[in-house]
Amino acid sequence: MRALGHTLVLGAGYTGRRLCDHLENHDVELGMQGLVRTRTVQEAGCISLDLSQQSSIQAFCEKQEYPFETCFVTISPAKAPTLLESLNYLTRHAVISSARLIGIVSTATYGDVSGQVNEATPPNRRTERHQTWGAYDDGLLALSGNQLDVCVVRTPAIYGPGRDHRKKLLEGTHRVIQTNACTSRIHVDDLVSILIAVATSKELHPCVLATDNAPAPTHEVVKYAARLLGTPPPRILSLEEAQAEMTERQRSMWMQNRQCVSLHLEELGVKLMYPTYREGLAHLAE
Repeated sequence: MRALGHTLVLGAGYTGRRLCDHLENHDVELGMQGLVRTRTVQEAGCISLDLSQQSSIQAFCEKQEYPFETCFVTISPAKAPTLLESLNYLTRHAVISSARLIGIVSTATYGDVSGQVNEATPPNRRTERHQTWGAYDDGLLALSGNQLDVCVVRTPAIYGPGRDHRKKLLEGTHRVIQTNACTSRIHVDDLVSILIAVATSKELHPCVLATDNAPAPTHEVVKYAARLLGTPPPRILSLEEAQAEMTERQRSMWMQNRQCVSLHLEELGVKLMYPTYREGLAHLAE
């Protein structure tokens, strides 16, 4: 097993902070992207690193006494358009040049693909969102070389504390489209376990799918959450009503039929705490 060593987590959002909680006994620095800067993050002693400003990145590099051995990137490219450029800079200036870099990428990188997908499924990127994530996915993998090892961890919908449909269901504002389209998801704590397993694995795959074992229609998941919370079920929209009340992106996400299966999780020795949404939502409801 490989040691994490001196570790950098880029991104202080939902997943980045959860990851740092699990790494509290390791030598970790959290570089927060400027768009998510908050008082809470600053009080935690995190590095104020704005990846859109070269001066901020340069100052960060100058402060590093020795290079990082592991780097997690948990930032969406939509929130940091210069993210790949920034990572290239960190590599050129020997901050992460000999590290293992693990970047979280959305399964939107597969594009308009229906049915079962795995790490080897070829993409079919049509929309701007697909192309944004696809360019980021490809760009991360292109960084690999010399002593820098790269793995993209592709994730479907991430849920967990604070992301469990609770707020909208309690407010009575949740709306769903009833379809036969099945989609995958992953609990944030299982995602963190997968990220750490990838970082410490002896052999590195260039791509790993982080997914649970139960693709399901989203309306079924929301109805199940409502039953656990004892709230009325969500309002069901017809396709005609969805056209009027949802954005095109929202509708497309509800209608996608992408069922994820990983070829590598078993090999990594990952045992999911929440293998289906039922276990995950039940735990959150408690």
